[in-house]
Amino acid sequence: MNARYATLLLGLLTAAPALAAEQWAPATKTQDWSSAPTTERRSLENERLSPALKPDADLTGTWDLRIPAAVTYFSKEANLYRRITPGADLNRLVIKPSGDYRWGRTTGKLRALKPWFAQPDVRYFEVKNAQGTYVLYAKTAQELVLLFDVGGFAAKGTRSR
Repeated sequence: MNARYATLLLGLLTAAPALAAEQWAPATKTQDWSSAPTTERRSLENERLSPALKPDADLTGTWDLRIPAAVTYFSKEANLYRRITPGADLNRLVIKPSGDYRWGRTTGKLRALKPWFAQPDVRYFEVKNAQGTYVLYAKTAQELVLLFDVGGFAAKGTRSR
């Protein structure tokens, strides 16, 4: 780099902080996070609603549930690798208009609930099997979504043919 460009670059670099300082407002004092006023924390518990609430017609019927495949990447030394975890079929879920269901060998009754992560205009129901408690809702008339009770995606359901 020749001397003229080096001088120009040095001038720009030394002037930049001064120019930037004029563009920004002076710093304001903020409250220390540990002394900030507390607000009511939103509960992570799912609010159970009346058991008399019946599932919509979009939810009733026979569903084939499937955990989708996952693709993850990892590096080792200078190489990048792709890991494919295959999906898996779950037991078939049958939901009757009364709210009674059969999921594999487990039977029960859907219970309407409002999970802490609820979206407006979506009706959620609790369903259980031998592995645990889940939250489900009908995304469309042909697609069901099964979530872990803490809100994470567990499986997708499609109407059985």
